[in-house]
Amino acid sequence: MNALLETFDLNSYYDKAQVLFDINFRVSQGELVAVIGRNGVGKTTLLKSIMNIEVVKRGRVKFDGIDITNLPTHRIASLGISYVPDYTGLIPGISVIDNLRLAAGKKNVDLSLAKELYDRIDELLPRKADTLSGGERKIVAVIRALLMNPRLVLLDEPTEGVGPLVARRIYELISRMKEEGLTVVVVEQGTRFSHVKKIAIVKEYERLVVFRLGRLIGFKGPGLTFIIPIIDSPRIIDLRIVSLDVPKQRIVTKDNVTVDVDAVVFMRVEDPQAAVMRVKDYVMASSLLAMTTLRDVIGQVELDDLLTKRDELNLRIQKLLDEATEPWGVKITAVAIRDVVLPAEMQRAIAKQAEAERERRSRIIMAEGEYLAAQKMAEAAQAYAANPIALRLRELQTWAEIAREKNLIIVTEGGMHSGLLATALGASLQVTGKGVAKESKEKGS
Repeated sequence: MNALLETFDLNSYYDKAQVLFDINFRVSQGELVAVIGRNGVGKTTLLKSIMNIEVVKRGRVKFDGIDITNLPTHRIASLGISYVPDYTGLIPGISVIDNLRLAAGKKNVDLSLAKELYDRIDELLPRKADTLSGGERKIVAVIRALLMNPRLVLLDEPTEGVGPLVARRIYELISRMKEEGLTVVVVEQGTRFSHVKKIAIVKEYERLVVFRLGRLIGFKGPGLTFIIPIIDSPRIIDLRIVSLDVPKQRIVTKDNVTVDVDAVVFMRVEDPQAAVMRVKDYVMASSLLAMTTLRDVIGQVELDDLLTKRDELNLRIQKLLDEATEPWGVKITAVAIRDVVLPAEMQRAIAKQAEAERERRSRIIMAEGEYLAAQKMAEAAQAYAANPIALRLRELQTWAEIAREKNLIIVTEGGMHSGLLATALGASLQVTGKGVAKESKEKGS
C-alpha cells in the first residue's frame, strides 16, 4: 500500500532543546494510527512538525509524494491535511455554525456527514462556542476538521480532560471516520481502538520490552515503535543511571560497636530483557539487596577500619552487589558510604584516645629533643677538653654577652685566672659603689 504520509530522519527542536530524534514515520491510505506515550515524549511535537508549526526541524516530511517539509502551514492544510490541536481552536465569540462555515469557506454548509457522525449536532449549532462543554468542543472541532474535505486528519489528544461517556463518543466518531475511508493519526496517552495500529515513541535512553501473546519477542527502540493492541504487552525500561538511597542501618561491627550507617548506590540496566524476565521489580530488589549487603560487610570489619578504610569498603560492597545483580541485567556503577553515626559514649572515648595519642607524640618529641641536645653537649665537652683555649674563649664570649645586658653580678667557674678576675671585678664594683654613695650624699647636702 502506498504511503500517504512519511517522515524521514525527522529531528525537531524548541529553541535549542531537541525533542524528536531521527523519526521515521509512515502512514498508509485509509489507516487509523495511534501515537501513544507519556506526557513530554514528543507526541504533539510530531504533529506540529508535520504541520510546520512553532518548531525547528531537520529531515523531510512527505504527503502523497509531495515534500511538505518547508511549506507554510496554510499550504500544507490546503493539500488535504486537517489538524485538530488539543485546545480545539474554536473561535469563542461566535456560534458553532459560524465556526463550521469559516472552516468550510462557504455560507451553506453540508452537515449531512456531521449528522451521520454525531446525531446531536443540531442542538449545538446555535450555541456560542465558549458555552460548550469540553467534550462538546472536542466533537465540534473534529467535525469542523471534516468539513475541510481532508484526506488526512491529525488529532492531538481528543479525549483529554473529558469524561468516559464523551470519550466513548469521540472514539466512535473517529472509528466512523475510518469507515468513511479517511486516514487518521491520533495522539493519545492510551487508546481504546481494537483495530488501530499503535505507535510508541521510545526515547534514546529507553527500550521497549514487548510480549506478544505472553511470549517475549525482544526489545525495541529508540524511536517510533509499532505494537499490536491487545496482542502486544509493552514495558518501557529506562537505561539511565539510577541512584538508590540505602536508608540508615543500625549495625554492630566486628569489635561490638553499634553504629548507624547509610549509603547510596548507583546502578543502570544493561540488559532490558533480563531486567524484565528475571526479576519482578529490579529497582526494589537492588535496593533490598544493597541494604543486606551493607549490613553484612560492615558487620565483618572493626570500627577503625570502617572509619579509615571507607574507599576499600565501597569497592567491596560494589563488587558483591554487581555479582548478585548481574543475572538481572543490572550493573552497579558505584557505591558510597555517606555517613557513620557513633554513639555519644564512643565519640567521647575516641576523643580521649585521640588526646592521649597526641600527648604521647608530644612527649616522644620532647624526649627525642632532650636526647639530641645531650648528644650535642657531650660532643661539645669532648671538643673543649681537647682544646682548653676554646673553652676560655667561650667563657669570655659569655661575659661579653652578659655585659651587654648591664648585669651587676657575674658568676664564673673557679680557677686561677678566674679567681683573680673575680677579685678585680669585685674591688671595682666596691669602689664604684662608694663613689656612687658619696655623690648621692653631696647632692643631698
